[in-house]
Amino acid sequence: MLDRRYFHQPGEDPIVNLQGGQDWVAGWGKVAMIRDLTSLMPAPLPATGEYLHHTWSVHAEQLDDAIEKDNRTSANEANTALREAINQTRKEIVELIQSLE
Repeated sequence: MLDRRYFHQPGEDPIVNLQGGQDWVAGWGKVAMIRDLTSLMPAPLPATGEYLHHTWSVHAEQLDDAIEKDNRTSANEANTALREAINQTRKEIVELIQSLE
């Protein structure tokens, strides 16, 4: 029901855009969870988690707008920024795990 209430444009059929709303909520949930978990880890992971969360907040909407407006350049820029932030977070987590050996 949350999706039907919050994730469609005025005048738009709320059922048609249901999947987009679920993806949006799931994406924010995952990014927030990563930020929260990395805040409990040693440096530089707290800053990395914050950076990932910030990057998502700046670029996630660009992905939706780019798809709706068929703006491939904007979508590619957002995708690149998000991929780099995710890869950096993963790299630093792997380095932390390896340092525990």
